[in-house]
Parts: sequence; C-alpha cells; structure tokens
Amino acid sequence: MLRTIPRNEDGTFQAPAAHFGFSGIEQILVADLNGDGRPDLLTASAFFGSEVKGPSGTAGAIGVLMNTSDGFRTTPCYPVRGEPARHAGIEF
Repeated sequence: MLRTIPRNEDGTFQAPAAHFGFSGIEQILVADLNGDGRPDLLTASAFFGSEVKGPSGTAGAIGVLMNTSDGFRTTPCYPVRGEPARHAGIEF
C-alpha cells in the first residue's frame, strides 16, 4: 500500500489517502507525466527480488498515480520482466 497526503489550496493537508495494489516499492519518480502542471507518481516495485520471478514470469511492476484536482487517481500496475526501475526510466 502507498499513502499520499493531499494538500488543500490554503496550504493545509487532508487525511492520508491509501492506494492499494502497490507493494514492494523500491523507487518513486515524481514528474508531470501528462503535462497538466501537477506532479504525478511513477513507482517501480519488485515482486520478490530480481532472482525470483513473479506471476507469468514477471519480476516486478510499474505503477502510475495521476495527480488530479481531487488527489491521486490510481491506474493499473503494469507487470514487467527484469528490473522494474529500468523500465520506468528511474535513475538515481
């Protein structure tokens, strides 16, 4: 599970919002993915580590949370083979 804390227009914060389906997150990229001026989240998760494969031979997943005026909208996670952070373009 991933939690975000939405910000109000007056600078205060709302209660944390839970986003289910995100587990084992190794890295998060904050970027405006759709050009709307709001920071979106791109996550890279390993299911069991790089040596053990997950469902259907995948090793991880890429998750996307799009920032809307009402908070983050969860989209489906996308299974990937190999290192999920490399597929997401996340480099630290």
